[in-house]
Amino acid sequence: MKKIVLGLILFAVLSFHADGQEIDLKYEKYKKNALTFGLLNGGGLIGAELETLLKGRLGAHLGFGFVGACAGLDFHLKPTTTSSAFVLELRVQGVSEIYTGTMVGLGYLIRYKGISLQLGGSYLLDEGPNTIENWNTRPFVPQVSLGFFNAF
Repeated sequence: MKKIVLGLILFAVLSFHADGQEIDLKYEKYKKNALTFGLLNGGGLIGAELETLLKGRLGAHLGFGFVGACAGLDFHLKPTTTSSAFVLELRVQGVSEIYTGTMVGLGYLIRYKGISLQLGGSYLLDEGPNTIENWNTRPFVPQVSLGFFNAF
């Protein structure tokens, strides 16, 4: 587990120096909103998230998926939604009999040329009746999501 966490931290540190993080702010400065659609987005298996910049580099997002929801705060590296960001997120996965759990987590969101990848981990706050044995019964749950985004 320590190797996974150290690997994620190393990946986040190295990505600060990647060429993919460079954007032309003259063109992108008006991109204050973004819509992301993909796998494991929005707190569900397939979902969507809508993000908006609140002030400067601080943004907020709300997402819905099949079957789940999420809400969180994003701190972007540049003052536009097309840049990568650190994410603090609350996820609720499932409803009623298929409720799996509620988690709060930290992640690193990588955005590059329309592709969005989020890597991180979360702390399990509550278990539901549909919790998978030996998978997400641990207090730490790794999280990943992959999708496409469009900034506007």
